[in-house]
Amino acid sequence: VQVTGVYRDQFNHFMRLLDDALARLAELDEPGNPIAANNRRIAEVLQQQGMPENDAVAASGYRIFSNTPGNYGTGVPHLALASTEWDDDAALAEQFLASSGHAYGNHGWGHHSWGETSEQANLLAEQLRGTQVAIMSRSSNLHGVLSTDHPFEFLGGLSAAIRHLDGEAPQLLVSDLRSREVRTTGLARFLADEMRARYLNPQWIEAMQQEGYAGTLEVLNVTNNLFGWQVVDPSTVRDDQWQALFDTYIHDTRELGTAEWFEEHNPTAQAQILERMAEAIRKEY
Repeated sequence: VQVTGVYRDQFNHFMRLLDDALARLAELDEPGNPIAANNRRIAEVLQQQGMPENDAVAASGYRIFSNTPGNYGTGVPHLALASTEWDDDAALAEQFLASSGHAYGNHGWGHHSWGETSEQANLLAEQLRGTQVAIMSRSSNLHGVLSTDHPFEFLGGLSAAIRHLDGEAPQLLVSDLRSREVRTTGLARFLADEMRARYLNPQWIEAMQQEGYAGTLEVLNVTNNLFGWQVVDPSTVRDDQWQALFDTYIHDTRELGTAEWFEEHNPTAQAQILERMAEAIRKEY
């Protein structure tokens, strides 16, 4: 379970309840217990890396991770957008693993190392090996997966880390809690629906145009967040989605007046959108 710094600070009582449940499940003597089996596997790996047996057994039971107590964010969004500073997207995975590897539970809050030689061990990395699916929930109609950088920072960061460790990205899912009928949707489908319903929707664009300068920043924001998804998990973004953004906001093929809007209120934003698109081409996305 990967939690943000804000979640960690607000819901630490729930995290402790969840940790207690996980610890009880791991103690059940029953066949096919995946939590117990994974604990044994990780304890063995940690011992092979030089961790004392008692420390390895204790560390293997952690399942809740975040960043350093008192810190917020992973650094992944900044690094993703500073794309001229790296050639291999493994840098994003390494940033996520380095920033998010602090374990939280009833026997330790924010632990990052155990024993004398365990600085070499990244417990989060060991827990993520072999992951087939990563899932997050969306319960607000205000925010989707492109409206802020946090979805690609955390769910995308997990994907990048797992792809770095295993050579294959996990399936990404979104638990859609925005209506009474709860649905589970693939991340790529959820992102595509959000693109069509919001950022390529003439009604949304008209509302942004009424906001002048602030509206232009929203378009720049979604462009940067689409790029973020592109670099952490390239399979989630399609070429035609980039083309649709270009046609709508740069060439104005739909004749919505977007070129005049940027020119009047914030031509720099349109230049930055073009710059981000050119960078996606340069990095062969």
